[in-house]
Formats: sequence, structure tokens, C-alpha cells
Amino acid sequence: MLNRIEGIREVSANHLSATILVHYEPERISDDDILTFFASLSRVLISQKEDLARLLEQDNEVIVRCLGEWLHRSLTRRLRLDTNQRIVTDDFR
Repeated sequence: MLNRIEGIREVSANHLSATILVHYEPERISDDDILTFFASLSRVLISQKEDLARLLEQDNEVIVRCLGEWLHRSLTRRLRLDTNQRIVTDDFR
């Protein structure tokens, strides 16, 4: 989902080391913007942990769709998240 953001070319996760590698274009996006994004993402995930727990009970297709829709509607300019946007609605559709 993050590689859809302008300036980010590729994102990969290492589940063993719990790290994320972000390949980005420094002339289009800064490392500060990326770090700010992850900080705001952490705040959202913590504040909505009950909704996320319910979402994680769904199949992978539903999870990816819901998170993708949320990221699309909540991502503001310069990689700031609208932290008032709920990750999931009452129904997962």
C-alpha cells in the first residue's frame, strides 16, 4: 500500500527482524516525511486497536481492502495522516 505514495518506489518488510525497508526518491520525498508518516500511523494504530483486532479476524482480502481504502481517504499532503479517520467501519463489506 505504501508504494502507491508519490516518491516511494518500493517497501519491503522483514518479519524476522521486524524492520521495514523503504526505497524512495529523495528529490520527491524526504526521510522526515516518511518518519512523520510512521509516527502518525503508530498513533492511529494504538488509538484504534479494538477496531483493528476485529478487522484482523477477517480474511486477507478484506484486511487489505479496508486498510487500502483507509490509507487512501486519510492520507493528506506530505504524508500526514488524518488521525480522525476511522480505519474500519462497522461493517467490513
